[in-house]
Amino acid sequence: MKNVKDKIIITAAVGFTAASTVTSMNLTPVFAKDTTNTSVVKEDVDAKKTKKEKLEDSVKTAKSNLDDVKKVTEEKKADSDAAKKELDAAIVAQDKQSGVVQEQYESVYGAKDQDYQNLLKLKSNLETEISNKQAELDGTMSRKRTPKIDKF
Repeated sequence: MKNVKDKIIITAAVGFTAASTVTSMNLTPVFAKDTTNTSVVKEDVDAKKTKKEKLEDSVKTAKSNLDDVKKVTEEKKADSDAAKKELDAAIVAQDKQSGVVQEQYESVYGAKDQDYQNLLKLKSNLETEISNKQAELDGTMSRKRTPKIDKF
């Protein structure tokens, strides 16, 4: 067992020395170029993950997505609530304005209706007066047309 450990330690030391030498000379090792591709690194990491780790990552991703959706939903609900408050305020203002318009209409209509009623009364009175004058005129005319008979 001691030989195996010694071999591992020696191999690691040689590898470390080789890597540090290549790095100190500003050379990029061939294997380092392959690991710069993030998709390859991710695939390698994913391949090494156990099924449990993959499921845990999936749950984390789902929770993150759920949190994002909840945040957006809360923002939209806040916007909706603000819009509802504005709508309610506009409805109240419209109702108030409608009440003012109705009062003004009734006021103007009432005054005009009173004027109209007064004119109808005046017309009726004038028609009655004309009728009376016409009757009076007819009575006067009929008396003038009747010849007077002189008595002999």
